Amino acid sequence: MSQKFSLVLVDGSGFIFRAYHALPPMTRPDGTPVNAVFGFTNMLTRLMKEHTGTHLAVIFDAGRLTFRNRLYEQYKAQRPEPPEELRPQFALVREATRAFGVPAIELPDWEADDLIASYATAAVAAGGEAIIVSSDKDLMQLIRPGVSMQDPLKMRPIGLAEVMEKFGVPPGKMVRDALRNASGACRKESSSETLSCSQMMAASVTACTRSFSALVGSCVRRALEYSLCHIMRVTSGSITGM
Repeated sequence: MSQKFSLVLVDGSGFIFRAYHALPPMTRPDGTPVNAVFGFTNMLTRLMKEHTGTHLAVIFDAGRLTFRNRLYEQYKAQRPEPPEELRPQFALVREATRAFGVPAIELPDWEADDLIASYATAAVAAGGEAIIVSSDKDLMQLIRPGVSMQDPLKMRPIGLAEVMEKFGVPPGKMVRDALRNASGACRKESSSETLSCSQMMAASVTACTRSFSALVGSCVRRALEYSLCHIMRVTSGSITGM
């Protein structure tokens, strides 16, 4: 009996930052920083040895600005610029990913999260499953039958029970804050200070949902169409047998 189609989606951008902050400075002979590249390739090597999927792809952010910045200029405004030592490593990490024979996928004007969500949706629609390798809480809202997550360091699954334990709500009620200047989830605080989850969601989402819903819906459809096209490349056999 043939193995069920199982697409492993790696949050490449998350891997890069985690590797960079986990390791001390390293440089190659010409002085180029490479600690993030070293950490990233170690994490990818381990994943390639241990993952149970039939297919594997690494998804990256294409750039700092996306369509969301046109909707709201302050989107991610509080996020600092990447460290100077990290910037030259972005291209090297992509080069290293391709050297492993793994697709390094990005799409201008989109975040890695958008593509990961679209690929996961396409994988389930094709009768398979998706395993998202990331610890990003924004991606936890995707967890459902056919879509699971895996912690990239501990290599343990993140499912419904783990989300409920950490945030007190099921994945379907995890909210990605539209302004990205506040937490996207209803965090559990002391009982005397906690608003109900419904109140928190209403406060963070209602103001922007009405005006943006039509445009965002169109964007999601475009991303899904993109993933359905490229998923055929992933299933063509170019990264099977790992």
